[in-house]
Amino acid sequence: MERLAMTIKKLGIRLSALALAAAPMNTAQAGGIVGLAHQSAPYAVTKWIGQGRPALAPFSYIQFCVNNPDDCRSSTPAVLKWTKENREMVAETNRRVNRSIRPKREAKDVWQADAASGDCEDFALTKRRKLLAQGVPSSALRLAVAHTPSGEGHAVLLVSTNDGDIVLDNRNNSLRSWRKTDLTWEKIASRENPRIWHSVF
Repeated sequence: MERLAMTIKKLGIRLSALALAAAPMNTAQAGGIVGLAHQSAPYAVTKWIGQGRPALAPFSYIQFCVNNPDDCRSSTPAVLKWTKENREMVAETNRRVNRSIRPKREAKDVWQADAASGDCEDFALTKRRKLLAQGVPSSALRLAVAHTPSGEGHAVLLVSTNDGDIVLDNRNNSLRSWRKTDLTWEKIASRENPRIWHSVF
């Protein structure tokens, strides 16, 4: 019995270590507009969306990246420092883009930024481009695909901050934690390379 107890204890330690190793790199260090991301297991399951197994990137998104390589460049994993100034910058960008694009359901699935009219992914790509231009690192700006409560496919932009992943949605102007939306998450672009996508857990 004593040997069995020791084996169970060792197994528990190993499982704990594996769980910590698998936790995403999320919290920020001080410095400038961004912080370098590093592991923070106690918060990973609540504040930051989890990257799971590799998933197929939306084909129209890959076409967008081929035509707009500057929008899809890789960068060192980092998060945006969620200061008052940065919150206001992100909120204003979200509002401005939501006002500037006329919602239109497209017959052909073409992803584009800075369009006069378009659907959800066009809003998300435009917000990403605007925030990149304001100095937010590429790895902190990730496209994600989800489903609305009605089952409709939906694309949004997530901003990774030291206070968690924040959703920018064209359906409203509010900034919400990824866990406090009505979306069912499907897949998300990688932190390191936006051309690579992962399932969400």
